[in-house]
Amino acid sequence: MNLLLKNLDFLWNKLKNFFLEHKRNFLLAVIFWLIAGVTYFISPHLIFLEPTEMPYTTIDKMIPFWPFAILIYGSLYFEIFFMFLVIRERKILWYFFSTYMIAGAILTAFYIFLPTIHKIPSPVGESANFLEYLVVLLRNIDISANQLPSGHAFYSMTGAFFLLELGNKKLGWFFFFWGFAICLSALLVKQHSIVDVGVGILFASVLGNRRGNKAFWAMKRFG
Repeated sequence: MNLLLKNLDFLWNKLKNFFLEHKRNFLLAVIFWLIAGVTYFISPHLIFLEPTEMPYTTIDKMIPFWPFAILIYGSLYFEIFFMFLVIRERKILWYFFSTYMIAGAILTAFYIFLPTIHKIPSPVGESANFLEYLVVLLRNIDISANQLPSGHAFYSMTGAFFLLELGNKKLGWFFFFWGFAICLSALLVKQHSIVDVGVGILFASVLGNRRGNKAFWAMKRFG
C-alpha cells in the first residue's frame, strides 16, 4: 500500500511539474479551442447566403464506412494540444498560436460568407452499435453548413506543416501522419467529402508554410 502511495505521489509530482513547465502552452491551447468552439457554433446564425450543396462524388461513394474511424476523428483535439506542448521557445509558440487563430478566422469566414452543405446518406442503420451511435451523435451535434473546407483536415495538418517547416522532422512527420489519419477518418465516417478534405489540406499546406504565412515567418529564420 505504501509503495502504491509513493508511486502515485511520484506520478502526481511529475504531472504537476510538467504542467507548471508548460502552463503557457496549455493556456494558449485552451484559449484557441474556446475561441474556435464559440465561433464554430455562432457562425451558423450569421450566414449571409443560402448554403451551397457540395457534390457527393463517385470516389466518396467508393470509400467504405468504418465506424472505428470516429475515434481517430475525435483525436484531433488531443493532437492540437500535443502540438502546442512540444513547442519550447516562447516566440515560436506565439507564432504557432497566431497561425491557428488565422486558421480559425479563415474557417469562420467560409462558414459565414460561403456556407456549404452535403447530403451524404447516413451510413448507420437502425440497430447501431456503440461506435455507430457516436457517428450519429456527431451528425446531430455538428453544424451542417460548414463542409468546405474540412476544419478537421485544416486544423490537423496546419501544425504538422508548421513543425516540418521549423525543421523538426521527427515530430513534424509524426503529426503529419496523425493528421493525415484524421483526414482519412473524416471520409471513413462520411462526415466530409473528398473535396472538403482536399481543400482543408491545401489551405493547411499554405498557412503552415513560411511562404504562405509571411506575416509571421518573415520575423524569424528557421533551419
